[in-house]
Amino acid sequence: MTPSTAGEIGSHAGSASNLQVLWSEGDTRLSSTAEFGSPGNLASGVSPEPSVVIIDGNLEVAGNVTVNGVLYVVGNLTGNGNLTVNGAVIVQGNVDITGSVDIVFNSLLLDIARNLGRGAAIPGSWKDWNDWS
Repeated sequence: MTPSTAGEIGSHAGSASNLQVLWSEGDTRLSSTAEFGSPGNLASGVSPEPSVVIIDGNLEVAGNVTVNGVLYVVGNLTGNGNLTVNGAVIVQGNVDITGSVDIVFNSLLLDIARNLGRGAAIPGSWKDWNDWS
């Protein structure tokens, strides 16, 4: 996956069927109404389609943003918009949002999101398991 350039990414938000993983390199601002992924509706037979949103920098929320899945911010999370996350949020820096923030843990979305994308070993890394066979 190639990261997008830093800046506005509200225009990248699309329907759940065409957006699964979004990686933005650098400081990013969400200034429009955007929904990433879909929580689904199991009662109606609509399957959840989560997204993983990775911001490799600071994220400023200035609109109405919904993430259904995982939001991972390497830097700070700031803004005066409204942020809703159905799934999980990981922020390595500080959080300072003056708008509303609603975070609802959703294990079903996270279980599906863990299979998005393709995993790969990083050269020079390690493994944390033993082969007990």
